[in-house]
Amino acid sequence: MGLSLNMNVMNQIVKGVSIYEEQEPIESVCLVLKGRVLVHRDGMQTILGSGNFLGICDLYSGSNSVSYTAFDNVVVYPFPVKSPEDVQNIIKANKEYGGLMVASLSRYIRDLCVNVTALSNEADNLCTFLRNYYDLYKTEANNTKYMIVPFEELETLRMYEKSELLDMRKAEFYSECASIAIEVQKAYYQNETVCLYYIEEQTELARQLILECSEIAGYLSTNLKRLYDTGENCLFKRTAKLIIDINAKKMNASRELVDSVDRMVEKINHIDMLFEKRTGQQLHIDRDPLENLYYMIISGETPAEVGVSVKQKIASLQNALDTIFSIANIEKDVENEFRKLLQEYKKLSDKMATDDASRRLRKELSRIYYSIYKAVFLNAYNKPDCPFVIDLFLKYGFLDETLLREEQLEELVELEEDTTAGLCSVYNMKQWLTLIYTGKKLPSKSEFDLDYEEYIRSLRKTNEITEEEGIKRLNDKMARLDYEIQNMFQYNNRLVNGQILSFVPFLQESSFIAGIKKAFVTSKKINEAIEELKKIDYSVFYREEFYDNAEINIKREYVVKEVFPDIILFPNSGENGVMWQDLSGRKRDSKGRFLLPSFTVKNLQELFIKILGRYRWELCRTIQGTAWNNIKYKSLTSEYMDYIQFYRKNRELSEDRKEKLKAQIQKSRNNSKEVFVSDYEAWVRNESQGAIRLSKVTREMLATYCPFARDIRENLKGQPMFAEAMNRYNQEKAAKIRTLELCVHALEKDGKNIPEEIVNTLQYYKEA
Repeated sequence: MGLSLNMNVMNQIVKGVSIYEEQEPIESVCLVLKGRVLVHRDGMQTILGSGNFLGICDLYSGSNSVSYTAFDNVVVYPFPVKSPEDVQNIIKANKEYGGLMVASLSRYIRDLCVNVTALSNEADNLCTFLRNYYDLYKTEANNTKYMIVPFEELETLRMYEKSELLDMRKAEFYSECASIAIEVQKAYYQNETVCLYYIEEQTELARQLILECSEIAGYLSTNLKRLYDTGENCLFKRTAKLIIDINAKKMNASRELVDSVDRMVEKINHIDMLFEKRTGQQLHIDRDPLENLYYMIISGETPAEVGVSVKQKIASLQNALDTIFSIANIEKDVENEFRKLLQEYKKLSDKMATDDASRRLRKELSRIYYSIYKAVFLNAYNKPDCPFVIDLFLKYGFLDETLLREEQLEELVELEEDTTAGLCSVYNMKQWLTLIYTGKKLPSKSEFDLDYEEYIRSLRKTNEITEEEGIKRLNDKMARLDYEIQNMFQYNNRLVNGQILSFVPFLQESSFIAGIKKAFVTSKKINEAIEELKKIDYSVFYREEFYDNAEINIKREYVVKEVFPDIILFPNSGENGVMWQDLSGRKRDSKGRFLLPSFTVKNLQELFIKILGRYRWELCRTIQGTAWNNIKYKSLTSEYMDYIQFYRKNRELSEDRKEKLKAQIQKSRNNSKEVFVSDYEAWVRNESQGAIRLSKVTREMLATYCPFARDIRENLKGQPMFAEAMNRYNQEKAAKIRTLELCVHALEKDGKNIPEEIVNTLQYYKEA
């Protein structure tokens, strides 16, 4: 049962408490005076803020069709209402309440329309997706003479059919009415007859929209199970089995079929997140079988055997170096040299010593280590039943059991690889190099910012290779692997570790200050940290790009797209995170690449704040091109460069602020990006909490280009300094909304469908 409310007085309700519950008889309606309320039921959820009425949309049905739960600590004012006639008494008591009720229902309808549109678009997309990839599955099976049993549910799959009772034109009308100034609505709806007519029409429309949300959610849930389910009869498992069987027969599945598995995983993750956002429900996808099958496909390996005891695993680590060299199968003189150097290293009384002899020893060990790593990786790739030690070596940098204490070995062998899916895809180094070697990912850029194609072109220009050799190298998987190991892995391993002078590329006792399990970096930990930071800097992964569509006469319209980076875990223990690439290709929607150690005692959120600061800077530089520091073209980097270069003449900065900025620039060694990163850290850590750390000028730039999430802005708007800083952001956002709405109206006037990219962008700016 819902809460027992005191009528006609203010009621304070604690966050999480149910106000009204679904199917409960209507006894009252509430005006929300402060805070937010979650409105939810199967298939839908939305949030209503102050100025909204709760329960009024169900007056004509007699019972609540949804539940209302305090999203924050809220204050409500209940009116005793059991029938529509009682509403008339409320309006008579206060003429403004009629307008408030109609406006509240219009906003509710607008929010429901957003949910219906998002779910409906995804239902259509999923249907098309399933049909296309089922056709591909059948075509590939036919081409390889592979017998399959028809998938009846997909053979007869139909698009979602919208309810004939739902009048979307009327819904759009009320959605637009929601933006009319509240004072205008209060004045217009003072007539009781007019007001009650609109309320009756709105409540019926809201009921239909709620039902439509539930119906579409059911369609999505059912058809997602046809894409992936715990049973065997789903498209993902059928496709995975087909690929594995084809490869087992040495026939090689087509690239298109293998790529379809990537697309399916992306689609599953997308629907999972959309479903939770729009309906408040979790789909409870069992990801273990999915991840195991996916990994088998991309690596050609089978999942590790289960049921092996800790003692057995530790026993298998004995003479680990011998096992590693048996798989590496490198030249004997190289092996002997490395063994000799490692013995010398073990004898060092201080393995962190920075004298010349110790540094040379570590340097020689590192030089040979990467050739061993490459050899082990290649031979393990072609030998799926490798010993357990090899996995620990490739994933975590485990080299020799005598370099770790016994309790450390116990923790190491008990580590369980985390396959939790999230916003960011997370790869250990073994998985990442597998993707590079098989051509599923492009090699990373070098320290000189050259991607693999640019590197090949540079060799051709200097006549080091012929054009024919260049073309051959582009498709040479061994050359791609070499480039990745030398230019990304080897270069960054030391940076990620952070111990520049005493670095070695393998695990040892001193690698761990705390326990190994506690320091272990997992996909779950990473994505939780990213989620928390997105609650502050909500737009960090959104990018603007041009959209054109000649068929509907859109020549150049800005749209936004959210692109999450790939996270690569290095086989070491360290204290640094590295923002290595803002893009991984030429296109603006390609993923960035962030690098982390596999083990760290550092707080992941703290590491990511710096990474995200550098990411914002570099992405802006890339998108702006040669104009990145030209103040004529307003951008984060151009305005910041102008601010740093001419701060002495800036009248908005006090002398004290100028001195602080001077010291900040010196501390950052005149590196403009690092000056920005230190300000970005203060913005996210301190200013988001209302603690003043930045100058007025810096605050306005960050408020414009790195705005806080809506709830933080709401909390800070009472502080004049923050309200002033947000003015420009609010104006620019309003201008973008107007531009997009004009585009939408023009398309609607011409009777043309609104592209999903435009709809999503408009929704993004309205909800931001």
